[in-house]
Amino acid sequence: KRYIVAVEPLRVEGRQLWEGGTVDVLVSAAAGPQRTNLTLVVNQLMSRLEEPPQKSSSGGPVPTNATSGRVSVPVVPLSEILPAVVPDNVPLELLIVDAQGFDQAVLESAGEAQLRRPEMIVFECEQTLPNMPRRVTPGAPTCIETFARFSKVFPFLVVVGCARNHGMFEFNCLLVQRSGAVAARMIAHQQERGFPFKQTVDMLPTNETEILGGLETARRLPDVAVQLVRVMPPRVALGVAKLMCARFEPECRLFNSTMLISNEWKRVLCHIQRRYCRSVPNDVKHCGPKNEMPCGPPRTDDDKERWERFR
Repeated sequence: KRYIVAVEPLRVEGRQLWEGGTVDVLVSAAAGPQRTNLTLVVNQLMSRLEEPPQKSSSGGPVPTNATSGRVSVPVVPLSEILPAVVPDNVPLELLIVDAQGFDQAVLESAGEAQLRRPEMIVFECEQTLPNMPRRVTPGAPTCIETFARFSKVFPFLVVVGCARNHGMFEFNCLLVQRSGAVAARMIAHQQERGFPFKQTVDMLPTNETEILGGLETARRLPDVAVQLVRVMPPRVALGVAKLMCARFEPECRLFNSTMLISNEWKRVLCHIQRRYCRSVPNDVKHCGPKNEMPCGPPRTDDDKERWERFR
């Protein structure tokens, strides 16, 4: 039997998870670097840490969203939570973190011993241009910064890849144990043509398309599932794809850490910027002609200069 443990600081959401039978164990707290209490601002879309009060141009406080509420929640490190609710003799298959920009801090709160336990880790991060508005948490580490940090402090973890999430700059990323089966299969594929590679269902061996439900069914699956089925069992690949993809559609693709600094990634970043600029056309600081990032290979000296700025 598999057990699902949720760490949820909000009582309403936690009660829904518990009463709906979604989880087997519910920890009513937030995870963080040390034991403390924090105030969360809650609205209909999400919860986030309360920011220091700001003043308006008239000197008074900036009005808050009328639909927002505030709640004080306890914070406990994952290094205390995980061994308490998942004993060391119980396999830990998957750890999922979605902490609205504080994912790196939450994962680091687990410490090395506990982070060596889960076979897979899925966390959320944002990747965009420096100081771009509309980030969930403007000062939070980017995806690439998190990878660089983990490669130093947690070298036993390997980045499998990231897929686009709902937010304008959001990605869901997958880590696995360097000593595990998934990493070993990734290495085997890297010796052939790299992983994850751009892959159509038609490139899969017949036995793998049959496992996915046949060719026509497999063609409707996200690219993430089709990519992951090469390195993990189909049931697991489908489950992870559902977690990582904002929409369970073929266009959901896995980018690995190498691709995040490649020309293909730059094109993705370019389209993210263009999407932002279409929604905020008056932001001349980030959307003026001088700041527009080329979406194709650089052709002029100006293109090359701008291209290098987004490395």
